[in-house]
Amino acid sequence: MGLIAKGDQAAFTELMSRFMRPLTVFATRFLSSKSDGEDVAQTVFIEVWRKAGSFDPAKASVKTWLYSIARNRCIDTIRKRRLRQFVGLDSSAADIPSTDAEPSQIAADRAELRAVINELDLLPDRQRLALLLQTVSDMSTREIADTMATSDGAVEQLIRRARRTLRQKFNRNSDVRT
Repeated sequence: MGLIAKGDQAAFTELMSRFMRPLTVFATRFLSSKSDGEDVAQTVFIEVWRKAGSFDPAKASVKTWLYSIARNRCIDTIRKRRLRQFVGLDSSAADIPSTDAEPSQIAADRAELRAVINELDLLPDRQRLALLLQTVSDMSTREIADTMATSDGAVEQLIRRARRTLRQKFNRNSDVRT
């Protein structure tokens, strides 16, 4: 981060190559929109370039700092989206990936994915955030707690509640893995 703060483009490129994809996947799942997820990830790196000098390794790892920025940009995006929907300017739908499978299987997979995304979207924001940071971004409880500015115990409770809610919705007896 020190090199990036001094304008080192190679260091910045290395950071982007390590974190662009994971941040995009996280933001895409959190926002249920590929284009919004890509926008958030790009915005994170614009902010990193501008504010690299403010990074304090005593407060957070680079990974948790990046995901904290991403979390904040996701929340901003949700707020803007809700305002646009409220005034009738937007009606967003989830981006659903396609495959080379049989049409009937694609339809079934898309229906299941749509149901999971819909249920994830209904979770309280903090539960959804904690669950996605764990499952999509493969972060530890400590990293999630740092990213969300909360305790390890609070993170564990948020994830437990999110999984319980999803299990109840899908009538499954085992942990839901997103």
